[in-house]
Amino acid sequence: IQSITFNKERREYTLTVDGLTGKVIHENKIELQLMSEQKIKEGAVKQYSGYVYSLEFKEATSQYIAVILKDSTQYTVTLDAFTGKVVNTSQQAVKLLTRQDAKDLALATYVGKVRMVEYDKNAAIFTVKIIKDNTEYTITIDAVSGEITHVKQDKLQPLTENDVKVLALKHQEGKVEHIELITEN
Repeated sequence: IQSITFNKERREYTLTVDGLTGKVIHENKIELQLMSEQKIKEGAVKQYSGYVYSLEFKEATSQYIAVILKDSTQYTVTLDAFTGKVVNTSQQAVKLLTRQDAKDLALATYVGKVRMVEYDKNAAIFTVKIIKDNTEYTITIDAVSGEITHVKQDKLQPLTENDVKVLALKHQEGKVEHIELITEN
């Protein structure tokens, strides 16, 4: 007796076959359900230990196409939408932006003083904060495409003398004797 399992037309069949005669003794049929994008992402990340940069469902073939980034390698993985099994995979090296690239790109669009540049390798994005004229710009840049994907503006309120006094006393015990505001340019 042999057991054979296969998928056909959105169904999983398990056949029990008599090994001598070839006659099907038992047939079990299960209707397959599409796996959720979340389950596909979890499986892909687990297998490739990278970041799912994009995920697309191809209805005609009942497959997901996942693009996964790991360090400077981009994997394109085709997965069966019902089982999550890998059907095809390819990889290629990609050039990610550097911190300096992200900083230069942000400054080309929002001239000011760069306060911070951070890279999130789990999302392949840079966050650049620039201050100009009492406004803080938080710029999100896709590290693969170099595209600015989001900009947030926050008006900055200058600290009052009392705010400065409280901050100073948090860092050093004592008595504040003098506070002076110095402005340049």
